[in-house]
Amino acid sequence: MCEPTTIAIAATAASGAFSAYQANQQGKYQQAVYKQQAKAQQQQASDARARGVIAGEEQRDRARALEARQATSLAGSGLDIGSGTSLDLFAETATLGEYDAQVTENNAARQAYGYQTEATNSLASARNARSAGRNRAIGTLLTSGAKAGNIYSQYG
Repeated sequence: MCEPTTIAIAATAASGAFSAYQANQQGKYQQAVYKQQAKAQQQQASDARARGVIAGEEQRDRARALEARQATSLAGSGLDIGSGTSLDLFAETATLGEYDAQVTENNAARQAYGYQTEATNSLASARNARSAGRNRAIGTLLTSGAKAGNIYSQYG
């Protein structure tokens, strides 16, 4: 039959090993969660960039449609659409349409950058969570070893 000191040391060691395992598993789980967040954030960044390109092209299409309506209206009024004020109006419409398209694309790029930054931060958190889990596991093992040693020195 085992003596009480041996049982106490074995129980302390087993408890420490289990706690260390749990700490390590928790770190792995948190790492997986952060990696999944990063993946979603990277997808959001890609989506924002794609939406920006589409929205920019839509803005350019609207500007071209406005130019066409202006040309139709001016021609319908009997004005020469190939010179003077008409050309200035078309140039201004094209310039403002392109400016609006670029602002739209730039806003989407900024949004994508924000998502990409969040993804980078999530990946850093994943690494930290994994390290923290390992460190807690090591700390638990060391503490359990010290407790077992203390039990042995007091009762062994």
